[in-house]
Amino acid sequence: MADISTIARPYAEALYKVLIDSTELSSTHFDEVTAWLAGLSKSLENESLVQFIRHPNALPEDILDILLKINPVDVDVAPALAQIEMNFMRVIVDAKRFEIIPFLLPHFLQWVHQRTGIMEARVESAFPLSESEKSTLLESLERKFLCKLRITESVLPSLIGGVRVTVGDEVLDGSIHHQIERLRGALLA
Repeated sequence: MADISTIARPYAEALYKVLIDSTELSSTHFDEVTAWLAGLSKSLENESLVQFIRHPNALPEDILDILLKINPVDVDVAPALAQIEMNFMRVIVDAKRFEIIPFLLPHFLQWVHQRTGIMEARVESAFPLSESEKSTLLESLERKFLCKLRITESVLPSLIGGVRVTVGDEVLDGSIHHQIERLRGALLA
């Protein structure tokens, strides 16, 4: 079976392309869709909601209704955008692909960032990076990926040292933890 993130990719791409093709919308609406997808993903952290969605007797219209009540679309601001979001949710509900919802936002942002020429770089380090370390890392990564990057930093003490960088689907793992695991694997082989 395919990875859930892999399944989510074409859904996010389709949403992006529908937004691009819409003559009634502009690139400013990407922020609204990003916030909507983030809210939708956050709502699925509620275990009661997930149980309801997965219940075999739950009707698709009821699921759609609840998801849109928890994370409403704003019909007054941009009716075309609201219609796209509602149709998108209907596709997900009808296909029973609820598990992809948390994976939609990163893929959608990847498409948006490609359009703007800016991609997201998720940097995980064992300790907080100094401003000069971030600057040096950013310069190096922008040379490697040949585009502008926006860094999102998080601290993971389990890495022990070094950094792990994720840009799109590519992961560069220079952490001490990763090196120890590679050495362990070599010794056990």
